[in-house]
Amino acid sequence: IRRPPRSTRKESSAASDVYKRQIIESDEDLLKSYKIVCEFESVSGAILNRNFNKSKIMGLGGWEYREVFPIAWLQVVDMMKIFGFQFASSYEITIYENFKVLLKDFSDCLFVWNQRILPTLRIRVHVLKIFAMSKLCYKLQCLPIPVKFVIKFESAIRLFLWRGKLECIVITAVINSPKNGGLGLPSLQVRADALFIKHTCRCIHARHQSYQHIKYWLGILLAPDFPDMATGPHSPTPSVYFKHMLSLLRESFSQERINPKNLKINPGPTNRHFGTLGAGTGPEPRFLINFGSIW
Repeated sequence: IRRPPRSTRKESSAASDVYKRQIIESDEDLLKSYKIVCEFESVSGAILNRNFNKSKIMGLGGWEYREVFPIAWLQVVDMMKIFGFQFASSYEITIYENFKVLLKDFSDCLFVWNQRILPTLRIRVHVLKIFAMSKLCYKLQCLPIPVKFVIKFESAIRLFLWRGKLECIVITAVINSPKNGGLGLPSLQVRADALFIKHTCRCIHARHQSYQHIKYWLGILLAPDFPDMATGPHSPTPSVYFKHMLSLLRESFSQERINPKNLKINPGPTNRHFGTLGAGTGPEPRFLINFGSIW
């Protein structure tokens, strides 16, 4: 069980929650962790809760289908919730379960607001931007949204916008800026890509543990733009998650939307509904980035 240095140790529920979750690589590590817990109990006098419903373990990799572990009071699960994210043994299930929960919360929010009198489209767009789409930002920073979920979210948005209306217009017209005859409704795919690429740039710039993951999976492919990534161990081929990250990085670099030297957005025309556009001369950008705020 890893503990922080004494000088930086914080007695808080958030900090203690971090150290409750461990990655175990062998039965010996699991038993060693249990021994440390017992030693802690004998020294502190506190008896930790061994509730079967609260103490959970999930197998990964070669342990994916394992059902028996050396410690009997551990509940074996195939999915675990950590810091609001659903984690499963496979990438596809993890993505599906996270966005399934997110879609339900999104739909429930719109259902509640549908019970109120919202006479104009402008009011409904404000509700979508402030109360519904804000629920998506936390997970969209880290997870790429599948196309089928984009379609489901946009379907829920259309049903909310056109409720009680006899004549409907295409959703892209509402997404346009007010100067172009729209209402400034953010595009879900644009926002998802912008949040994801912003978080990626933050991880690369900060040089924290997430940077080491990016370096391992994409170091060889990003070495021309980031020479320091050329050193150390690398994966010969990136995983599905990092392929998505690589495609967004290359797209933003090729269109000169982001400067790889300092990971800052290039100056360009500004629109208060869509953030800052890069000044590249390539094709029309598919995602827009504003490092002050994401739209």
